[in-house]
Amino acid sequence: MRPGEGRAGRAGHRARGSGLGETIACNKLPGIRAGLCHDVWTAEISRGNNDSNVLVLPAKRLTGDQAREIVATWLGTPFKGGKHARRVAQIAALEQGG
Repeated sequence: MRPGEGRAGRAGHRARGSGLGETIACNKLPGIRAGLCHDVWTAEISRGNNDSNVLVLPAKRLTGDQAREIVATWLGTPFKGGKHARRVAQIAALEQGG
């Protein structure tokens, strides 16, 4: 799967500095919903509410153990759907110019 093919699953992760630049850059690509996660709670929200398909970690702010815990949480958290699916659809519509 390549970004922009319209069927992005959980596409991958990035771990750099603060993670802000990576998050902005990733979210410029069609079909990508990158979430910058600083802790387990933001990983749960990123996946469960926002259906993120790219995890971005602030490498300069996390220990290896913290990063592993965040990755495990992100990978293990399903998307909740419902009202959250409507929001994700609205985001996708913005990508299409609407």
